[in-house]
Amino acid sequence: MKIHLISTSTTSSDQGLRTISSNLKRNKHEVKILFLPLGTDDYNKLYSKDAVNQVINEVKGSDLIGINAMASTSKRAEQLIKILKENKTVVYGGHHPTFFPERCFKISDIVVRGEAEEAFVELANNLENKKDITKIKNIFIRINNKEYRNDVRNYNQELDLLEKPDYDIEDHKILENNKLIPFQE
Repeated sequence: MKIHLISTSTTSSDQGLRTISSNLKRNKHEVKILFLPLGTDDYNKLYSKDAVNQVINEVKGSDLIGINAMASTSKRAEQLIKILKENKTVVYGGHHPTFFPERCFKISDIVVRGEAEEAFVELANNLENKKDITKIKNIFIRINNKEYRNDVRNYNQELDLLEKPDYDIEDHKILENNKLIPFQE
């Protein structure tokens, strides 16, 4: 399955998204990460139309898109979700959806709460294999106007079972000066 993970964080050091990427790759999914910092402390600033169009173009071939946000960048995440969910399966995750899942569920048809490394992999695997996705722990999901609010799974104490964060910059792009460019060290 082709997957794009999008970070609205203010930096490109998003460890959670990078770990989710590694775990998805371990399960044979093709993953690319987009880092979309705006380089400003003005959290009311949204992405330009040009930046949004670049993101739309970049994710065209994706089967699944994950977008994360903290409270400070939630408006930017929601800007992208509203546009991308028209044609793609979009998952809203991160700190903000974890603390405010009901609010985020009004915007996105799929919300991941808590640790997403296992939940996102299970969602991607089930979608790819055409299995039921309505009972996946940590996920709120809306299908055909029916809502499923699943419990949070027990926290995985065996962190060594998770892959190390994905720093394979070949599959990463970053928004710099309103241009989506290949990530460079």
